[in-house]
Amino acid sequence: MEAVDGFKNVLRFLTIFPVGGGPQGLEKTAKNMYFFPVVGALIGLLAGAFGWVILHSVPPLVTGVLVTGFIYVLSGFHHLDGLLDFGDALIVCGSPEQRLEAMHDPRIGTGGVMLGSLLLLATASSVAELNVSRIIPTLIVAETLAKFSMIVMAAAGRSARPGVNTYFINAMHGPSGSYRLLVAFSISTILSSLLLRSLGLIMVLTTVVSSLILTSIAHRRLGGVTGDVLGATNEITRTINIVGVLVGAGWA
Repeated sequence: MEAVDGFKNVLRFLTIFPVGGGPQGLEKTAKNMYFFPVVGALIGLLAGAFGWVILHSVPPLVTGVLVTGFIYVLSGFHHLDGLLDFGDALIVCGSPEQRLEAMHDPRIGTGGVMLGSLLLLATASSVAELNVSRIIPTLIVAETLAKFSMIVMAAAGRSARPGVNTYFINAMHGPSGSYRLLVAFSISTILSSLLLRSLGLIMVLTTVVSSLILTSIAHRRLGGVTGDVLGATNEITRTINIVGVLVGAGWA
């Protein structure tokens, strides 16, 4: 029963689904972070099914735009905000403290607009290139690994300042952190290999490497990881993996 409540907490945190369950709290959600890939797989399944249906009657590019929008709706645009803030911080010339302040500015700057626009265009156009047989497994794997990337970052990173990120970083550095990472890795690897075979395993490795690189960038530019950086990593990793599937399919 505790595991079910934990899953519901994670589902409520990552999506717009109004599920019931025990009281929601960031600490409880963080302790059940290993469910992130499962929720990601659910989002990917719904988005993939939506894309599979409309792809039969809607032009591919329009399908790509609509599917991308559908993913953001399911996620409540939760991580997109982090991506825009991260983009603003990256172009600030100054100290890590000044970049952190830029992330907290409610206005969207040039960096956020550019990074957000490029990623949205890349995601939509990449989804548009997926054929009917590929769209569901690709989106399931992409969303699963997008959520796994946040776990990798929380496990590898340090907190830039107290905030939402602190709960997840503390959970992944605590006595059960290795267990949570192993469970999440196992779920992500099994799903990816079942759906995309060897290409799925490559995507898992790509996700780990991408997450570690983004963690390193966050440490250098911001002094650590923030909640916005975790969200941005989710968005960036999703796009990388969808593009990776297209590249891998071209090599096959």
